[in-house]
Amino acid sequence: MPKGKNHSSKRTTLHQKYKIQKKVKEHHRKARKAEKDRIKKQGGKIAYLRKKDPGVPNAWPFKEEVLREAEEHKEKLAKAKAEEILQRKRLREKQRKQLQAGRAIGSSSGNSLAALRNSAMARQNDFELQEENMRAARKTGDVENTRRAYYRELHKIMENADVILEVLDARDPLGCRPIEVEKYIQQKDPSKRIVLVLNKIDLVPKENVTAWLKYLRRELPTIAIKCSTQSQKLNIGRSKTAGSAASKDQLTGSSECIGGEQLLQLLKNYSRNSKIKMAVTVGVIGYPNVGKSSLINSLVRTRAVETGAHAGVTKVAQEVQLDKKVRLLDCPGIVFAKDETDTA
Repeated sequence: MPKGKNHSSKRTTLHQKYKIQKKVKEHHRKARKAEKDRIKKQGGKIAYLRKKDPGVPNAWPFKEEVLREAEEHKEKLAKAKAEEILQRKRLREKQRKQLQAGRAIGSSSGNSLAALRNSAMARQNDFELQEENMRAARKTGDVENTRRAYYRELHKIMENADVILEVLDARDPLGCRPIEVEKYIQQKDPSKRIVLVLNKIDLVPKENVTAWLKYLRRELPTIAIKCSTQSQKLNIGRSKTAGSAASKDQLTGSSECIGGEQLLQLLKNYSRNSKIKMAVTVGVIGYPNVGKSSLINSLVRTRAVETGAHAGVTKVAQEVQLDKKVRLLDCPGIVFAKDETDTA
């Protein structure tokens, strides 16, 4: 049926339309803000602020071990929390008994104020002593847990690596050489190759480097190297000069890696060996601050792993793909003790 002449259109101007939309948007914003305030007052947490656990990726090299360690850590935290709650409960019970005893003494002696003060001071001293003991126990436990975690990482490296690079400081090679770990690796799997890397050869005279190479090569293959000291993230320089043949001017006047080509060639030769699989895995171990991460960066020619002037920068094992034939595993630095060889 056709519309009459007096029919009025329901269309509105764009100005009126946008005005309504703006008011609706502002109303919704105020409603969301009021809901947030209500949740915060009740002590809850807003849904989008809750951080979701991403989990462990399937491509992670040690996924099962990581999940197992996480589960053990959760159980250990729960046990420690239960023990702390029990300790607090016992402490409160002891304080309550002391308070009752103090009140009884104060009421019987007639000098209740002095007795209560003495009782409060005694309780405070006991409490401070217990707190100090608990802090010391927690600190000792943290150190022991960190040491065990580092040994677990070392054990993973030794299990998964085909070749072990043992990094030594040229200033004291024997002082930072873990003989017990070498014996452990040879007993566990005699087919594993161990290569000694004499690092920081620029910090000692050339005669010392030559003498140490001659001495160490009687037992194991040894490569002399000076890691790169360049600060850029990409295209780190690497000289083709061998570390044993480098002059003093080359070692002290250049920031490029010297001796890296010879080490890389040695690793590729191992990958061509018929007794070893085509893709060789190389584990890098050694004492803290001997240059393990710097060695990996010099071989990869990028800042693949973090380095620092102080010890303990590397906390967990890190994997770096050098090329299709060589994969590097960086291990945290550990001070190896003779009585802890079995733990490793």
